[in-house]
Amino acid sequence: MVEDFRWWSQSGLEWDWFLSKDRGENERMAAGTALHAWMEKASAGEFDEGRVGDYIFVFDCDAALNLVKVKEQRSFRDYGDLRVTGKVDAIEGGRITDYKLIINHQVEGEQYMDSYQWRYYLDIFGAHAFDYVIFEAHQEADDIFRIKDVHKITQYRYPELHQDCANLAAEFLAAAQQSQELRSIASVGLEDIRGTENHQIESANTR
Repeated sequence: MVEDFRWWSQSGLEWDWFLSKDRGENERMAAGTALHAWMEKASAGEFDEGRVGDYIFVFDCDAALNLVKVKEQRSFRDYGDLRVTGKVDAIEGGRITDYKLIINHQVEGEQYMDSYQWRYYLDIFGAHAFDYVIFEAHQEADDIFRIKDVHKITQYRYPELHQDCANLAAEFLAAAQQSQELRSIASVGLEDIRGTENHQIESANTR
């Protein structure tokens, strides 16, 4: 949600658009969740496809995937009166891995480099590196996706990272203090709610 807010603040779109944006899980997100579930269970070796429930992912490319041992973890960090939470797909040795499934679109690296998702995750988990592993896919049928390429974008901790995260958190908190609707949206579906008037719970998870 914090990253969502940052993107909106630079988009020129109306405030009402941001508040009314559909944040529920859609078909593409469900497919991404299925791919992540397969990645968690995959073992070392060569494979042509992965199956999870009704989903089939056909690998039509050569790619080496690092199957990280430590899987999903959730944590948080407080920035003043704002608690930012995040859930990593995988973390090992101070390195975070985040899986993305891009369907019927080209991968635009700039959007990942500009994102604050990786910044908050490095700050929250005390990690030093963040790998986006991006599966570029073509949807061949409702539940069949052909993986045409796998991209890796790596971002690293830098000296001003914590302050940058704190500054954006302060901007979000200022907006939330003026909008009951934004406070309600931010608290939906989160596991840990402080329940006090002056504290907001927010998720930096942008999956």
